[in-house]
Amino acid sequence: KNLNRLFKNWLMSLTTLNVNDVTDIYDEKYSEGPDGILKNPDTWVSNLLSDPERRVILVTSKLAYECLVHIRKGVQPPRFALDEGHSQMLFSILKFLDSEMFRGNYRRLICVRYEDLKICSRKYGSESFNIVPGTEYVLPPHLEDIARWIHPIEAKPGLWADHRQQVKQFFDALREYRHHEDNIFTVSFYDGENGPLIQSDVKSEIY
Repeated sequence: KNLNRLFKNWLMSLTTLNVNDVTDIYDEKYSEGPDGILKNPDTWVSNLLSDPERRVILVTSKLAYECLVHIRKGVQPPRFALDEGHSQMLFSILKFLDSEMFRGNYRRLICVRYEDLKICSRKYGSESFNIVPGTEYVLPPHLEDIARWIHPIEAKPGLWADHRQQVKQFFDALREYRHHEDNIFTVSFYDGENGPLIQSDVKSEIY
């Protein structure tokens, strides 16, 4: 959630690209009050995404991929660590995105993947989702490409510069999460019939 919030902060800073609103479905304000949006996510998602000028950035992950697999099988979504309301919200959005309105619609939808995070590994990337196949934006390397997707004419180098406050905060958070214990990759080496010889924990790092 924190990475998504910082990514949103960067998007919101792109005022020169006519970005005037960014909706993060994990924002707690959507669950506030007895009539909160999470009480009826299907209607809210339909109203939000039916706007032809609304663009969508889907952050791919294991959680989102498993949700989409359940949708395509026509079964209820699995239970996640997320609260039930936000799980249903994600389910509703993926169901809408996996429709004729968004399939192959590269102007309105892109898939983004955080680089070197276990929960966002390549096997849960854009090709696995197969909604806008053939394109994938990896963060942090592709901030420039995302800015140019939003507005190919007005996008200027300073918007994704490392020293820019929103960019620096986002990159710092990504580097910190790579060292987090949740992002430790377990690697096993086998010698065939006798099972694993060595099992080690590896943290991925890129500077």
